[in-house]
Amino acid sequence: TDMVWLETKTILVNGKEQQVLYPKVYLAKQSAKSLDAMGSLISGRAIVSDTDADIQNQGVMTADTIVLNGQNIHNTGTIDGRTVAVAAKQDVNTTGAIHGNSNVAVRAGRDVNVGARVKALSNQDVVVRQGTVGVSEPGGQLSIAANRDVHLKGALVHGGSHTTMDITAGHDVNLGTEQLAAKKDMTVNSDNYNRTERRTELGTTILGDGDVAIRAGHDVSVRNGVVNSEQGTTTIAAGHDVNVTAGESYSRDEYGIKYKEKSLLSKTVRTLRTDHEHTGVLSSTIGGNAVDMKANHDVSLTGANVLGTKDVNITAGHDVRTDSGEERQRDDIYEHSKKTGLMSAGIGFTIGSKKVTDTLDGKYTNQVETLIGAAKGQVAIHANKAAHLTSASILAGTDATVQAPEMILDGKHNTADIKQTHEVKTSGLTVSLGGSIASALNGAYALQQKGKDRHDKRLAALEYVEAGKELRKGLTNVNEYRAYTPANVVNHADSLMDSGLQKMDFSARLDRLASSGQLTEKQLKTVTGMRDKFAVEGAQEYQTGFNEMADIQGDQAQYKAQKRAKKDGLANIHVGIGSSYSKSVTELHDRDYAGGKIISNNTTSLLAKSNAPNTGTITAIGETIQGKTVDVIADNTINLQAATNTSRKTENNDTKSWSVGANISVNGGGVLGFDANYNKGMQRENTEKVSYAPSRITANTVNMNSGKDTNVIGSTVKGDKVIANVGGNLYIQSLQDKEIYVGKQKNTGFSVSTNGTQLGSISGEHSKGDTRSNYASVTEQAGIFAGKDGYTITTKGTTTLEGAIIDSKAAAEKNTVSTGRLVMKDIENTAEYSSKNTGVSYNHIGNFKSLSQAGQDVVYNSLGLLPKLLPESKDSAHSTTKSAIADGTITVHDESVDIRSISRDTANSLNKLDKIFDKKKVEERQELARLFAKDAFEQLHYWEPKTKEEKVAKAIAHGVVAEVSARVAGNKAGSGFYAGVTNEALIGEIQKVAKTNPAVAQWLSAGVGAVVNAGLRKPVITGAAEAQYGTKWNLELTEHAKDVRL
Repeated sequence: TDMVWLETKTILVNGKEQQVLYPKVYLAKQSAKSLDAMGSLISGRAIVSDTDADIQNQGVMTADTIVLNGQNIHNTGTIDGRTVAVAAKQDVNTTGAIHGNSNVAVRAGRDVNVGARVKALSNQDVVVRQGTVGVSEPGGQLSIAANRDVHLKGALVHGGSHTTMDITAGHDVNLGTEQLAAKKDMTVNSDNYNRTERRTELGTTILGDGDVAIRAGHDVSVRNGVVNSEQGTTTIAAGHDVNVTAGESYSRDEYGIKYKEKSLLSKTVRTLRTDHEHTGVLSSTIGGNAVDMKANHDVSLTGANVLGTKDVNITAGHDVRTDSGEERQRDDIYEHSKKTGLMSAGIGFTIGSKKVTDTLDGKYTNQVETLIGAAKGQVAIHANKAAHLTSASILAGTDATVQAPEMILDGKHNTADIKQTHEVKTSGLTVSLGGSIASALNGAYALQQKGKDRHDKRLAALEYVEAGKELRKGLTNVNEYRAYTPANVVNHADSLMDSGLQKMDFSARLDRLASSGQLTEKQLKTVTGMRDKFAVEGAQEYQTGFNEMADIQGDQAQYKAQKRAKKDGLANIHVGIGSSYSKSVTELHDRDYAGGKIISNNTTSLLAKSNAPNTGTITAIGETIQGKTVDVIADNTINLQAATNTSRKTENNDTKSWSVGANISVNGGGVLGFDANYNKGMQRENTEKVSYAPSRITANTVNMNSGKDTNVIGSTVKGDKVIANVGGNLYIQSLQDKEIYVGKQKNTGFSVSTNGTQLGSISGEHSKGDTRSNYASVTEQAGIFAGKDGYTITTKGTTTLEGAIIDSKAAAEKNTVSTGRLVMKDIENTAEYSSKNTGVSYNHIGNFKSLSQAGQDVVYNSLGLLPKLLPESKDSAHSTTKSAIADGTITVHDESVDIRSISRDTANSLNKLDKIFDKKKVEERQELARLFAKDAFEQLHYWEPKTKEEKVAKAIAHGVVAEVSARVAGNKAGSGFYAGVTNEALIGEIQKVAKTNPAVAQWLSAGVGAVVNAGLRKPVITGAAEAQYGTKWNLELTEHAKDVRL
């Protein structure tokens, strides 16, 4: 059978090789005739049939000359001769072959229909035979003519070397397609299946070596068709419209599987469902050595190729329109797993279930351009009303010309809309190691994992240090347990009894002083207060020591109970039930502009000439225009505009968890206590970006001539020589790329625990964060950029530059600007961000007094209702994109302008701002600032100043630490120093008010820092945080710490 093959052909465009696909037909040998078992054969020197009835051929007719005249001609077989003439008073219908060695003529009083025979099987369509009309010998002639319509549907029309081919219709010529489909369905059930679906279109192919002409009194329509002449001219002419469009291919793959995985103690059920759908573009191609396309009304090209070796001419009585074909894709993925049974859970295990669900919903579009190219000739597009060329690439070996009273050159957006979700649900009974050892191990591991993921190595180092501190806490508890021996208890009891006796003795002496009658009333009140205090404390200490001594010397019941309690505190078994839930949803919406281009190796001309009102405008949006010479001439307005690219990303995260549990002794102590926890968190993030795809004119010589205004918005005009004549106003404006980020987060949690039947601890916190970033900067200046031959700009009205430039590499005498008025404006670029984190925490330890002194010191500064603050992270940057005109002559006719005030510095006018916001970096800097302050203030705690000078020095040291912490977080100079110094200077007064209450002390310090920074117009939260840190990590208000301090 005959075969059409798309072969790659290399052409030169703009000095560069471009590869395009050309169709080539390979003809089966016609000398070998085949006959199926049900067919018939008629042969002879000549076959002539002239009848008023229908003629139907299902077999093979072969002769030197074949002439068929009838009412209707129906051919499903083969008509083969040297000369073939087929004529019908009404219709010619063929799905077979009509072949002539030298000449084929097909005529119909009404319609000619050439199509393909398609057999629909149960799961797919099969092309049984493609209708063909062809001539094989060189120099032949092929003509198809109909008084009404010619319909070629999935047909093949071909000619030999130098064969002339002509297809003519009184009304329409339609090159249509035959729909073909295939499907496969392997469905086991609703969870397990594999289904595929494919659809495509079998287009019509017309291939010749000589001239190929398609003419219609009304419309010529081509869908997914190929019309090509290797060495001749391809002509398409219509009395009304020419429409060349793309066909579509379609594929869909659905896959589903559900299966189980079992182990000895657990089971996992996994479900996977995927649904991929794609609609492709099957472009039509009109090709030839030369191509001539004409319509008395409109020419429309959608996702099409019009390719010529030499000239390509497209002419319309009304409009020429091009558009892109659109590829569409949809991806839908669902993954779900449910694991039940035994699962690992840190230092323990969980018996329960874990569900993980992931989804992806993606929708995409991609624009397939219309290509109009002449490898060695010119491309000329003429429209008597309007030319609207969307997503068109026009490539010419010599000249490229677009001429129309109204002209729009633009593109369309490639799009991506993606939604991803990740959801995890867990519930069950958890058995794990409890106690201070497990707490230290878990805390250290969590900090170590955080450190591994940090970009900032300084923060990672501090978190590794904090991990070490957690381990040391655990080791301290172990050592404290080991040190709890009968001998040490005896020593402790002796110490308590000695202290008690001393305090009671001191109380007795104070009693005698009070009874002496030598004190004033105020002194008496103070002495009696101290007497009673020391009497009570002395008696309590002596009794406590006596009881401990008696216990050790007796059955040691109290000692053994305490020893077991300490051991249980080190390690126990925690059993709890609970559930956790987390869900993240990410959405991305991208719009990326795909503009067109007009490129020639010689002259590129855009001409909008018209005497009609409100016409004569050229508008180019995101267009690339190139040539040795570029002429842009409009009777009205020239608009060179940038297209907009946008991106919007949203991220929503929600978490929630609860648990209820108990700690059980491993030493026979039974239930040690109960606990309950609840946490809820949310995070919302939104990022929006705007950038631009400029229009660009590039040539050796650029000529721009507008009867009225010329607007260059976010676009550039570049040439060795640039000449612009503007009948109205010239407006050149740069555009700013923009990026806006808004992030919010909120977390709430509380926990309660008991120690036996008594309340152990209560803790809770609520925090929120707010991060915002705004960026707006010119990243590329709009303007006119001249090379070695300079620029000549003549504006009748006003020339306005807004953050734009007129630049030149030529000597000043080659650069001239002549304008009625001149306006120069600058554009302010800004980049700024701020991040705030505030909240409160509450912590109550029910058995605080029973803790060791070291244990009290560890938790004391976290007791009560406290501010929970991070230093603000805030920064900004600014620059100015200036308007400038390169050295040359500037003449302003309608006003007086000081030429010296005009900036000539085009090399330093952009001043692009770099982006200063990085979300992860900001978060890490804030955490780094907190940890640095914590460690530094902890070290300052050991400095106990004795003199006034030392106290001043320590206050300054506090200020330095606070300042460094604030600067690390991302604050300006002075944001921490004054708050830190003032807080330390007032710490004595704060202590007097707070007494032994750490919460009051920290609130007062936070207030001091906030007031100081507010007065200095510095970040208030940073001042509050740094001052609080100075108190929290430096002033520990236990009695022990206070005694050391005093």
